[in-house]
Amino acid sequence: MTDIYDNAYSPTNTYGRTVELLREYVQPGSGLVHLDIGCGFGAIAPHVREMGLSYVGVDLDPSAIAALTKSGVEANVLELADEATTFERLSGVLAGRKLASVSILDTLEHVTAPLDVMRAIQRLIAEAHVPLIISVPNVTHLENVAKMVMGRFEYTVDGLLDRTHIVNFSHDTLKRMTRQAGLMEIGRNDTVARFPDRDLQLDPDALGQESSWFRFVNDLREKSRDDALSYQFVRAYLPCQPQDGDWFVDPSTKAQRPLLSIVMRTTGRDTYAMKDVLNCLAGQSDLDFEVLLIGHRLDVARQIEVEKVLETLPPYLAEKLRFLRVEDGNRTRPLNFGYAQARGQYIVTLDDDDLVFGHYVETFRNLAASTPGRLLRVRCASQTARKSQVDGGLDAAISTGPVVAEYPARFNFVDHLHDNYTPCMSVAYPREIFHGFGLRFDETLTTAEDYDFMMRAYAICGIGESGEITCIYRRWQGRQNSAALHSTEEWENNHANIKAKHDAMPILLSKGALAEIRARTQTQPVLASQISGVAAKKRPLHVRLGQEWGRFKRRRLGMK
Repeated sequence: MTDIYDNAYSPTNTYGRTVELLREYVQPGSGLVHLDIGCGFGAIAPHVREMGLSYVGVDLDPSAIAALTKSGVEANVLELADEATTFERLSGVLAGRKLASVSILDTLEHVTAPLDVMRAIQRLIAEAHVPLIISVPNVTHLENVAKMVMGRFEYTVDGLLDRTHIVNFSHDTLKRMTRQAGLMEIGRNDTVARFPDRDLQLDPDALGQESSWFRFVNDLREKSRDDALSYQFVRAYLPCQPQDGDWFVDPSTKAQRPLLSIVMRTTGRDTYAMKDVLNCLAGQSDLDFEVLLIGHRLDVARQIEVEKVLETLPPYLAEKLRFLRVEDGNRTRPLNFGYAQARGQYIVTLDDDDLVFGHYVETFRNLAASTPGRLLRVRCASQTARKSQVDGGLDAAISTGPVVAEYPARFNFVDHLHDNYTPCMSVAYPREIFHGFGLRFDETLTTAEDYDFMMRAYAICGIGESGEITCIYRRWQGRQNSAALHSTEEWENNHANIKAKHDAMPILLSKGALAEIRARTQTQPVLASQISGVAAKKRPLHVRLGQEWGRFKRRRLGMK
């Protein structure tokens, strides 16, 4: 019987991708050795030799080693064990010969202590400072995700869920383990497959690629990271300083997070308005928050103005605030940067010229307690304001009109399909939307980026809401705002692009959304059975006249 692990070389499989990485990162030299750990039947041996390197393979399977030896390839039976033993055994095989590179393909998932094996290899390559190629299967492949949602986790003869696998690798598991072993990734060349196990595990008709359910799972998984279709991670590494930590999740080391991260963009203009919002944050009834102030394209003068404001903050607020800078991109770039740095359980955008009430954070906390894991929406009002001066000639903001409850108390899905009725400061996102599901603000948009992000996030986790007014959107008089800075055509183009993107999304409707749609849908379909008898008499006059004229013409033409 053919050995199931005696796989042929192909440019697109693990072996071909490995050879590509070797050609990119290895400097051939006379007498240099490539060590192939877990070599199997030596599929890469001829290609390594073509590079001018000597090939040496080691494997636990004596039949594979015998086959290689018979074909004239140097190979040794070797069992991987703890770090010290593995290092000693591999060093013995090399017998003082100089390394050019090392590979360990489709092997680490079969050993009981892969971190020990990595550490042993790291000691080998650190001495010569040469690259290592690792390949392991991706247990978080889209197909596995789809099966596990249905409660299926079935081991197979080989493949992603090979029955002999001991450790399952995700991108994060591999990253944590390699960094803990002292290995720094320098390149990747993953193998890709959309349905690797479909013939074995799933009925292709019952769960087709275009089914709504599969498209929804696919959309979520592909947005969370770009390795959704990576069948095997094929990565190149160089030795580095090992990092502390564990490759597994330890509940005792769970990060302590503030309730809310407040991301605030500033261009350093009109800092008098920023003073107001920072004063609002200083007066919060709930201080379990952090502020990430993102300076966007600040020149020296504007940076100094911002820092002058920060020097006036009370110490308890100053210690909650991080002032960071972004030097490129449009108005959307600082949001992605700030959300990536945010440590909070929830993240909200607050513009540097708006206002929040003293129970702003507290209301988000109450919503998080009653509707955990959803978008948290509070109500926003609006108010006109303008620039003024106070005693001493300092710039200040003055309100010029009443507080108007302009924005609806409740989130209406149907209304939001057409336009945004939820200003950015009135909705906080679970951190997993950005850090887990991988949603990002669309940096091709020059306006309405918050609307686009909110609707995509809503499609994933729904919304919890409070009718309490907790913030004010300021409508400035006598100075430019986003509506004036961008043309009507630009706004319309951005909205058209957003709606086209949303129309292409598979979405999960939240509780109550169908009732909203039903209430807004007035047109009733006309059944064929209704178009006869009495129903026909109720047709509009112009319809009946048109029908009579049609009959008259047909009679004149001798038609029925």
